[in-house]
Amino acid sequence: MFAERLMHLAPPQVTGYVLDGIATTSGAPEFFYASKWDNNFGEVGDAFLALGESDSNCKPHFDSNGLNNTLQGVLEQFDHDPNSTCAALVNSTVETGESPSANLRIALGNALTDSYARTLIPPVVYRLGRCAPEDMDVLTQFFTTVSATAKDKTQDSAYESTLLYSLIVFSELTESPVPSMSEMKDRFTSVKMSTAFYSLGPQYCAFSKDASLSCKELNVGTYESNGIVYKRDQY
Repeated sequence: MFAERLMHLAPPQVTGYVLDGIATTSGAPEFFYASKWDNNFGEVGDAFLALGESDSNCKPHFDSNGLNNTLQGVLEQFDHDPNSTCAALVNSTVETGESPSANLRIALGNALTDSYARTLIPPVVYRLGRCAPEDMDVLTQFFTTVSATAKDKTQDSAYESTLLYSLIVFSELTESPVPSMSEMKDRFTSVKMSTAFYSLGPQYCAFSKDASLSCKELNVGTYESNGIVYKRDQY
């Protein structure tokens, strides 16, 4: 997004660009709002689960229920009994302060972004559905590792700016007026895996000083100075 803006403005000091990712809306039929991240992530997750259901090695382990329905059943079971053995295991290893089903969605979302960890999602779903004593060590290892990896700092972290990221995302990639916090959370809980963009809602309200009712209820933008956002332009 930042590189595309520079390319539009074409400052004479810049002689070239290195693109290390894709986050643009040019030519797209619909604007890419990061505030719809959980919806979009969920679609990718469903596509991945569909691949598992058509895989000859994976499919036989889920009988007629299928990988997708098995995961949905686990999520519903976690909501019905958050103190069950596997729900408690997920909560104790992921530790985001969310419900067991939300923690499972977040862990699987983090796993999906890793080319190796995503291959473990089908067997993990299988073991969660079974939730037998022989599954505990494997599940603990998986969720502990995925959670730790998501928090890891790499050499590249030194070049990351949370402030710049938030400035761009909250200025250009968030719907205005912002949807209610309950709608944002519904977008997350309606999918089987994602990284919970909805949780950035209070941060958006603090940065933007958005006057919408959903932000006013949070009361985080009452400071006197201007918000940390800029006005969108024709790009």
